[in-house]
Amino acid sequence: PQVPEARDNTQYLFGNDLLVAPIIAPAESNGIARRNVWIPQGEWEDAWTGETQTGPATISVAVPLERMPVFVRRGGIVATIPQTCFTRNSTWTNVTLDAYVPSFAAESKRLRYEEDGETTAYTNGEYGLSQMTLTRRGSPVSLTVEPSAGFRRFQTDRRTWTLRLHLPKGQAAGPVALNGKRLGEEQYRILPAASETAGMIFEGTGSLPPPDSGSIVEVVVRDQPSSESITLTLE
Repeated sequence: PQVPEARDNTQYLFGNDLLVAPIIAPAESNGIARRNVWIPQGEWEDAWTGETQTGPATISVAVPLERMPVFVRRGGIVATIPQTCFTRNSTWTNVTLDAYVPSFAAESKRLRYEEDGETTAYTNGEYGLSQMTLTRRGSPVSLTVEPSAGFRRFQTDRRTWTLRLHLPKGQAAGPVALNGKRLGEEQYRILPAASETAGMIFEGTGSLPPPDSGSIVEVVVRDQPSSESITLTLE
C-alpha cells in the first residue's frame, strides 16, 4: 500500500511467484505492443526471454500481441502438470517443479495444495498440503519436496517428479545428488539456453530455458512413493 506503483490493477501476481502484465493497448504497425511493468522487490526473470530484472523498478516491455508478459520470481517454485482440458482428467501422478535459483543465499518455502478437483469435499478438510523448500547457501543449492499431509481420498501412492533447477545466467552446474546419493551424468540433464524465444512457456520435461537465462539442471524421479520426501542437491 505504501508503494504507489503497486496499486496498478492492470498487472497482478498469480500465486507467489508469477507476475503477469497483460497487454492493454493496441499494437504498433509492426505488431509490437508496449507497456510499463512495475517489478516488485527481488529478482524477476522474464519467462519468455530469460532476462532478469531487479526490483523495485518500473520497466518498459515490448512484445508481440500473442505473448503475455510473465515474470518469475527467482527463489520461486512453479508446479505444473501435463496440459488438460479440465481437472477431472488431470495427470496428478506426473508433476513438474520449475525452481528458480536466486543469485544470493536465501531460502524460500512454498505449499502445494491438492484436492480431488471435482467435489466440494475440500470444505470438510479433504485436501493436502505439501511443503516445497528451495535453499541456496553459497554455491550449494537444494530443492526438497515433503509428502502431502492430511489428504488420503485423492492421494496417489506413487508419482513421477520432474525437478528442474533454473540456474542464474553464468552459474555452472556442479555435481548433482538425489536424496544424498551423487548421480551419474547419465541420470540427469543440463539443458542449455535456447537459441530463440519459444512459442510456449512451462512446457515441462526437456524444454530449454529462454535465450538470456542460465542453464537448467533436470532430474526425473519415477515411481517415487508419495509417503517419502525428495531432496535434489546441486553441490
